[in-house]
Amino acid sequence: MRLLHLRLFATRIVALLLSSALASCATQYACKRANCQREHDFDSIAKFALESIERVGPVTAFVVPTNLDAYARGALADLRPVIELKDMPSSNEYSQLDGYFLVQVFTVDESGAEFDGKLGPLIREGHTGREDNRGTIFIMPFPLEDNIEDKHKAWASHSYKTQACDSTHVIVPAQQ
Repeated sequence: MRLLHLRLFATRIVALLLSSALASCATQYACKRANCQREHDFDSIAKFALESIERVGPVTAFVVPTNLDAYARGALADLRPVIELKDMPSSNEYSQLDGYFLVQVFTVDESGAEFDGKLGPLIREGHTGREDNRGTIFIMPFPLEDNIEDKHKAWASHSYKTQACDSTHVIVPAQQ
């Protein structure tokens, strides 16, 4: 009888320890910062933007202005290296190297969000071929829409524009 009580006691202790461990694991991944939603917004927009950009060409690094929002910078840094505009590498022929994405706009507010920029390469001013090779511009607006599945608002970008900066000035809308 005493052995049975010891087994029951041991089983309860193990169950208590397991539930405690599971509870700590669940809270371990919870956002502990004050602006958790804002951080999530920038993260989800950055991921979508990178996927869209890489349909055109790979991104080696994001080039950002010094005054870029800290959450925007953090979201981009989670995906690719981030460098300041002043530190962007160049060459004799190119002012923006292939694979470098110059972030021009990355904003989020209550009414919407936007991610705009230019993917290199860009031939340096005064070099042959500049007219036909000035990068690819991306303009990605993100309205906040109702998400039917979980009844929360979600960022959506059903289309975005790209513009190849060449003599033909082609604008191609893309559906998600």
